[in-house]
Amino acid sequence: MTNDVLSRFSVTPEDDEIANKIYKRFLAYEGSEHIANPSTLRWFAALLREFRPVNILELGAGIGTMTEMMLMGNYGAKTVFTTESNDFCLNALQKNLTNPKDPRLHILTTESDLNKITKPLDLIVGDGGFYSPLEFQNSKPGTILFFDGNRSKLRTIAHDTLTKKQLKCEMQKLGNDEKIAVWRFKHVLGIPLIPTRKKQRVSCWIGFVKPE
Repeated sequence: MTNDVLSRFSVTPEDDEIANKIYKRFLAYEGSEHIANPSTLRWFAALLREFRPVNILELGAGIGTMTEMMLMGNYGAKTVFTTESNDFCLNALQKNLTNPKDPRLHILTTESDLNKITKPLDLIVGDGGFYSPLEFQNSKPGTILFFDGNRSKLRTIAHDTLTKKQLKCEMQKLGNDEKIAVWRFKHVLGIPLIPTRKKQRVSCWIGFVKPE
């Protein structure tokens, strides 16, 4: 993958439609104050459409916003590993995902579970996780790395792990560092009642792994 590929990487109206639909749906769920912002989701929809990764690892499922998008049938993913150890989020995944029993989905609840991944990965999505080098051990030339927001610590771990594998990944920012106000609702007894205002960066990062 080269910068020439990135120059052809753009968001279509269909990507925007899918991202907005997912965002509005998960915005109504408890825990939504931590979901990805619409800017990240629109770029992520474009990534899934353009590159159609087959084997995916998501670092930090949360309440399932990006997990749900990866499992959509029109993108063609065959295996989706996702890390999550928080009990609230694990329960939310069972409630929020369209098909929490999808045979393609494998939820990893401990760092050592990452050793269950034996295939090279086409996409690694950084949105939390264990912040472990094991999360990038199955990278290969051509693996896409995608990070929601800044995630500087996670990007550093990725860089150091890839270097030890004689690999590298030049990351490119999508969006900018502007922070925008996003309104979310805190839930009381499962009902969204208390509006809260949160500042979020409207940027994300993408890169393609290649040999050093």
